[in-house]
Amino acid sequence: SAAARRVRQRRTAVEPLELLLEDDHLMVVNKHAGLLSQASRKGEDSLCARARAYLGGRGPRREGRDVFVGLAHRLDRDVSGACALAKTPEAARWLAGQFAGRDVRKEYIAVVRRWQPGGAQTLRHTMRVDDSGMAHEVAPGSEGSRDAALECRQLLAGPSGVAAVLVRLLTGRRHQIRFQLSEVKSPLLGDRRYGGGTRDGSRRWIQRPALHAWRLRFAHPSEPHPAVEVVAPLPQDVCALLAAVRIRPQAVVEKAMEISGA
Repeated sequence: SAAARRVRQRRTAVEPLELLLEDDHLMVVNKHAGLLSQASRKGEDSLCARARAYLGGRGPRREGRDVFVGLAHRLDRDVSGACALAKTPEAARWLAGQFAGRDVRKEYIAVVRRWQPGGAQTLRHTMRVDDSGMAHEVAPGSEGSRDAALECRQLLAGPSGVAAVLVRLLTGRRHQIRFQLSEVKSPLLGDRRYGGGTRDGSRRWIQRPALHAWRLRFAHPSEPHPAVEVVAPLPQDVCALLAAVRIRPQAVVEKAMEISGA
């Protein structure tokens, strides 16, 4: 209804953004789980809408135009963590090229039912997302198929076998991490859609897939394009889940820093 839309718009205008980085070219925000990256309907709450409200509420607008916000990449609604947005068309083009060329290092911290300890493991699948939004493995070359690849490494494991895993995306597909981890029998805790949230007891601590976009590393749009690295702190629900399975959240972060060379 019109009244509901007005309420959503007012809420968008006052909802704070957890900024990890901001300059004249871009911002990186710690997106909260449950928030869309980009609205599918006018007036719908989203990260982009909140960024526009934030930027429009301060500073002069250029020639009276609406502020520019360009989403550089998407995070699924239920995924938390670092998300980059451009503040100028030039920065948007630069970041789009970085992501399209796979020059951006994207690392996630995931909590999975089990993992095989050892060195880094690369998972490769051919996948397709159906009309319902569900990812499936399909034959290479089949209609709508996309190659999916990621690198995983165990950080720490609890006594029950539940493990915190560092995931580095090598390709960027919808539901890729959730799908690929489920294919190797290591589903994300809390992920009811891909087999990790039925009987694992995780709903006491987390109401979504236990996946957090932990770190972004990319070249800045401005000359001479210095390297930018941004880390998003673990959210409360992931920390609560880790503590419940007797894994210390700070130790997970420290191990991730050690492994990824931060």
